[in-house]
Amino acid sequence: MTERSQRHELSFTRIIDAPRDEIFRCWTEEELLKQWFAPLPWTVSAAKIDIRAGGKTRYTATVLHWSAEDREAHEKMGFRQGWAQCAEQLAALTAKI
Repeated sequence: MTERSQRHELSFTRIIDAPRDEIFRCWTEEELLKQWFAPLPWTVSAAKIDIRAGGKTRYTATVLHWSAEDREAHEKMGFRQGWAQCAEQLAALTAKI
């Protein structure tokens, strides 16, 4: 990663203390994904997931901005807070299923 891309990138990492099978269900079952993948009060209106046996899934979320100023504006708008809320919603959902 270059210094320039680091100035334009936002990332979020969270460890969720839940059984792997429940996390997997929340990422791979459309109705469960729709319950947590957007910070409330926003919602996911549609989700289409195609998990095939024998396949592998890798998820990477990266947000690149045109400028450092755009990145800073997005961060001030609540980038980390929004994804933190989604992570909390995922953790709460895994506790219910």
